Amino acid sequence: MWTFSWTWHIREVALGLAFLLFPDGRIISRLHRRLVVFVAGVAGLTIVARALAPGTIMTVPSKPDGAIPGVVNPIGVDAFEWVVDALAGPLGFIGLLALLTPLMWTATRWRSSSGEVRRQYRWVTLIQLSMLPIPVVVATAPVGVGAALAIVYTLVAQVMIVIAILQWRAYDVDVVIRRALLATLTLVAGLAIYAAIVAVVSLVIGSSGTIASTLGAAVAIATLGPVSTLIRRGVNRAFYGRRDDPHLVVTATASRLSASADPSAGIEAVAATLAEQLRLPAVEILDTTGRTIAATEGPGNPDTHVDLPVDHHGQRLGTLRVTLRRGTDELTDAETRLLTDVTHQVGSALAAIALIDDLEQARNEAISARDDERRRIQRDLHDGLGSAITAVTLKLDAANNHLARGDITASQDLVLDARRDLQRTLADVRRLIYSLDDQTAPCTLAEAINADASRLLHPAGVRLDVDLAAVPTLSRPAAEQVRWIILEAVTNIARHARATRCTIIGTVNDHAIRIEVTDDGRGINGTPPALGRATMANRAAQIGAAVEHQNIEPSGTAVTITVPLPESR
Repeated sequence: MWTFSWTWHIREVALGLAFLLFPDGRIISRLHRRLVVFVAGVAGLTIVARALAPGTIMTVPSKPDGAIPGVVNPIGVDAFEWVVDALAGPLGFIGLLALLTPLMWTATRWRSSSGEVRRQYRWVTLIQLSMLPIPVVVATAPVGVGAALAIVYTLVAQVMIVIAILQWRAYDVDVVIRRALLATLTLVAGLAIYAAIVAVVSLVIGSSGTIASTLGAAVAIATLGPVSTLIRRGVNRAFYGRRDDPHLVVTATASRLSASADPSAGIEAVAATLAEQLRLPAVEILDTTGRTIAATEGPGNPDTHVDLPVDHHGQRLGTLRVTLRRGTDELTDAETRLLTDVTHQVGSALAAIALIDDLEQARNEAISARDDERRRIQRDLHDGLGSAITAVTLKLDAANNHLARGDITASQDLVLDARRDLQRTLADVRRLIYSLDDQTAPCTLAEAINADASRLLHPAGVRLDVDLAAVPTLSRPAAEQVRWIILEAVTNIARHARATRCTIIGTVNDHAIRIEVTDDGRGINGTPPALGRATMANRAAQIGAAVEHQNIEPSGTAVTITVPLPESR
């Protein structure tokens, strides 16, 4: 009776602390630690008071006085009675606070949490709320009924708590289950071997005495080591997958990767295979920007993970993120080595994805460049050749009319004018043909610019001066774009500027190359930007350069091209 009078408080304390430490048994803050100490301290003080209180032992809460008459505490301390009496009121109030503390804690966590954690705290909060009426029911129920109700509800509450623990893997129950299962299966195997040997030997010798028992025990002991190894391997397989057989894991990931239709699908297959083969809660593969490429969904704490770098030929391509199993704080060395081997496969797949993306980008750029050139040729044919031929046709028609009326002089003037138009049109056609040539220069950029500009400007009677000796050798893409920009500027001079002179000069400073194309024509005052200027700006942007158009005094236009030096980009 005396033992029961205070040991039942231990169950209450354990239950309260279980609610306070739900779901993983960890203390998360200083306040949390103080609450745990408060509940444990009040419970300990109550147990001591119950154990040492003199007088009648209180053991049956369903009785009005909570005690059995005549049953006295055998170790009660008389001198301790006044302390118990003095602390009865305050201790009762503090005990009530200690009883409500786990409820208030879980209710607060329920309101502040989200997702699965919120559902966990809701479950245990509702369990505690359902327990509050029990003391009232026990105290007011008839004798015997209250105690029975208390026992029944205690069993139901414990079953609900066990369900919550198993449902959400609380308190690292996986580790407990694994170890309990390993011990149970080992014990059962040992007993089965012992019983089987005893039965066989007894059957052979016709007796079940000491010989059979001794032989059975010897065989059981001898085989228990190998059998326990097999059992441990099976239990580990159930909880950790094939981490003890890395060759099979690597082979499985390689097979899934090679069987995939494309590298992206292969990356997803690798993530799924790792999660399946190693029983990992979640596996995620990210690129260098942190964007998720492939991921699996599963139970586990997403905040507890390990990141392994994914490299290919010394270049970082991404990260393999593995969510740790509950009850573990890190990967084992064997798992780390295994996953590191797998990252090599992932790196090859990510490199293939990058190559495919680069190829697709290059393809799109080639299509865009082709479309740009097609539009440029279309514009040149429409604006230049089409309008010129139309003008020649009209002039020839007018000359024919004059000839019909006998005005030979006017007819000859129109024919000569049409001939000059045809010569200019022929120069435009030649310019268009030269623009289709994909060679940047016969020797240097200066020679190419000199040749292109001469073909365009000399038929228009424009004198050309080129000085690009200071311009260093550019890469082929940069030289090609600079050539097209200068060619567009020279074309505008030949067609629109009405200039007599054109100068192309290149200089270099510490950071950039500066090429200036100037003329002494009519300038660009009041002329709206045409498509040619947009094309020049687009070409400059492709190499990180800039193009500027401005008028110069007393007349003319200056087109300035600024190209950053390679080391300053």
